Order: sequence, then structure tokens, then C-alpha cells
Amino acid sequence: MRRAIDEFNLGVLPSLDRKFLNAHWRDLRFNFFDCETTGLDPANDEIIQFVSVVTQLGSDGMEVLSTTDLYFKPRTAIISPEIVKITGITNDRVAECGHFDVEAVRKALTLGDVLVGYNVLDFDYDFINESFKRKDVEFPQKPMADLIFWCRHHFKKYSKVKQGDMARKFGVARMAQVEHGKESLHNALTDCMVGSELLWALSKEVIGVWSLSDLLSMQANLYEEQNNYLMKKYGN
Repeated sequence: MRRAIDEFNLGVLPSLDRKFLNAHWRDLRFNFFDCETTGLDPANDEIIQFVSVVTQLGSDGMEVLSTTDLYFKPRTAIISPEIVKITGITNDRVAECGHFDVEAVRKALTLGDVLVGYNVLDFDYDFINESFKRKDVEFPQKPMADLIFWCRHHFKKYSKVKQGDMARKFGVARMAQVEHGKESLHNALTDCMVGSELLWALSKEVIGVWSLSDLLSMQANLYEEQNNYLMKKYGN
């Protein structure tokens, strides 16, 4: 787990402007990203939906600045009935779509100031980066925040901490659409919109730091603390 934090943030920090790092993190533009896939193995499974939602915190909550919502037809396999049931994405839905578009996804990830998501460091990044490496394309060098570490820290719960459960606890309004069956948390667009509201809630109640530098530093500490706990409990 430590590898991901090093690669994303500790490796990126030296190239960032000091003024940018010292900026109040709430004033920055956050690029929420998420993907749905044909399975859990980045080396063999494929991305069938990618979403990027660029947002900025305002006095009344999150303001959406731009949205990218892309569907892809897998190259090597059909979407299994199990994945269709989980994501709602059918083979018919992607039949006329192109295959994974590296340039379109990379362009979307360059938007905003900070990449952010929920459990993105251990899932979405691996899938996207694996797809990029096949085309010799670098993942954009931007600082990244992962809300799962802050939620684990707040509730002192280091194993299963689902975004939907956290959103309910913090009263995220978008969850009403999910509860009434109008949206699904296994759709990347819904995940990003719920995540943007969750960040707003966390900014008021949990994330008690001022600058982007402080936020990234504390997140690295949380990451290491939680990783050590899980290693002791479950082993390698």
C-alpha cells in the first residue's frame, strides 16, 4: 500500500509550486474519478466505464465545473452476467462504443488541481495505469486524495468502509437517489457525485487541516498507520 502513496504524492511534491502547496485546499478544484470494470484483475480485466467530475467547494456545497462520462467495449471478452448485475452496464450498452481511449481518459485526468476519489489508490488507479502502460502513456503527475483514509480514521474502522455507508452517516443528499433505486453506487458517475458531496461533509467535520501540503502529509500518515494496522491483523 505504501508504494501507491510514494508514487502519487511523495514523488509529485518536489515538482509542485510552493504557493500551490500552501494554498487552502478548499479553494482548489478537485477532479473526482472512478471506473467500472469487467473484473478485479488490472492485468486481465478491462475498464468499461470511466468518469471524471471536476468540482470546487463553494459556500453551499460542491459546484460541478465539468463532467466526462465514457463507456468502452472490452477488447477480449464480453461483460459477464455477474458484472452486468453489479454495474448495470450491459453488452448492448457498449456494443457501439469504442475500446478504451487512452488519450481521452488521460486528458480528463489532467483537469483540475487535485485528483480524488474513494479507494482509488488501490483499485481505479491500478486499472487506469495498467491500461496506460500498454500504450506507453504516463499517468498524470498530480497530487491525489483518497477519502477512504479519512473515513477510516474518523470512525476508527480500518477494514471494510464502504462509500455508501459513509455517505449515509454524513447525510449525503445524493444518496436519496440511490435509496429510491434511481441511481446505483456501482455506476461511476454516481460514485463521483456522491464522493463530491462526501468531501464537502468531510471538509466540515473531519479534515481539520488548512493547506494542500498539510492534507497530503496527514493523508500519508493515515495511510501508513492504517496499513500497519492491517498488516499486523491480517499479515502479508
